[in-house]
Amino acid sequence: MKRFLILVLLFSFNLSAQPSWYKTQTHPKYPKEFYILGIGASVGEDAREAAKQNAVADVASQIRVQVQSEITSLEKERIINKESDYYSEFQQKSKTIIDEVLTGCEIVEMEFDKKSKTWYALAVLDKQRYLSSLEDELDNAWAQIKKLYDDAQSFIGAGKILQAVQNLKDAQKKIYEIYSKQVFYNAISRIPYKPDVELTTAGIESEIRDLISKIKIEKVSGDNQVAKVGEELPEPLVIKVIYYGNVSVPISNANVTFAYKSGEVIERKLTDDQGMASIRALAMGKGGRNAIVVSFSIPGLPAEYARVLSNVRTEFSYSTTSEAVATVSVSIKGAKEDKLINDMMKKLIQAIEKNGFKIEDESRFVVGGDVSSRVVSTVQGVGGMLYTVEAELGLFLKDIETGQILGSMSVKSRAVGKSEREAYEKALKGMRFSNKELVELLSNAKTEE
Repeated sequence: MKRFLILVLLFSFNLSAQPSWYKTQTHPKYPKEFYILGIGASVGEDAREAAKQNAVADVASQIRVQVQSEITSLEKERIINKESDYYSEFQQKSKTIIDEVLTGCEIVEMEFDKKSKTWYALAVLDKQRYLSSLEDELDNAWAQIKKLYDDAQSFIGAGKILQAVQNLKDAQKKIYEIYSKQVFYNAISRIPYKPDVELTTAGIESEIRDLISKIKIEKVSGDNQVAKVGEELPEPLVIKVIYYGNVSVPISNANVTFAYKSGEVIERKLTDDQGMASIRALAMGKGGRNAIVVSFSIPGLPAEYARVLSNVRTEFSYSTTSEAVATVSVSIKGAKEDKLINDMMKKLIQAIEKNGFKIEDESRFVVGGDVSSRVVSTVQGVGGMLYTVEAELGLFLKDIETGQILGSMSVKSRAVGKSEREAYEKALKGMRFSNKELVELLSNAKTEE
């Protein structure tokens, strides 16, 4: 019995005569010091091509393991931030580089074992073919990063804070871009690449946060005013944006947004050479204390800076009084017959009352309106036809005594549905009223004193 087993094993061994380079994954012509070796085997239909593909896939697998190891190391050392907007792009580029490099893989050995009907393939990737050119590319990129960083420091010294932040942001982005190539370099090189520049994305992120934290919005004038609902505040709201570093410096061309507490934007402005900006605003809201918020933004800055940016803000307080505010009635065509239009009219009434105006059926002034709709587009989807419908509510303010139209506004909403009616209903339900436009319209309801 033992003799029989030995004979079977010997017979099986002879049937499967694997090449030595396949067994050891080494080759005297291609030392691992200079090459990455991948092996592949396949039987059956198209086995020859499949063996080649498997060998190349083996090379790719080895590189990916090393690249992921390099990425993990960067993460552990907090050199890169996984929460950054740039991180996903960095990962994608790291994968893309591997795919590009694999086009340089060569199949240098092929053997066919007739007994087992198996094709064997050996793929090699010449490390030096990429390392020398890649090293030059890394050197040039880090030199550009250093210049961006050095220029940013000069901008800070000159009080040009926004330019400094922009340069630092560009440097941070470029580091993420070059890291995707650097991790590949380190994955295939015996000696890791060490840039001459001691800069990291985390370090630059910290510097940007520090700069933003020293930016303040100061109120110059226009705080604590009083006005009737719907009327313009007596004075303009004036602010100044200042950077408090070693010395205080006004920031010109800063993006500031004036908005009501509800979030509705009044106006976006750029500060002048003195760091100042101003607007005129309508008094909105029911009688009592209300506020207008002024916030600061830097276009193109990644989301990880949202929290520190949100701290750069100030508020103007003002009081509204509903004294002598005219009452209005509301009449939307079709509201009695169509529940959806009636529900929308109720939302309109709530918005009017929310802004300090009163509803009275026998009022001299009426807010009238009519709903229209149109099919914007139709698309054949997986589950059938999809319709995009735009609903529009045209509103007007009319003086019943004189018959005069005192003002008008339009509210639009779009929605997608499986039928025109479904899309139309969604559009009506999704209709939102601009408080600012509504107050501007209603403020025309004035009686002669």
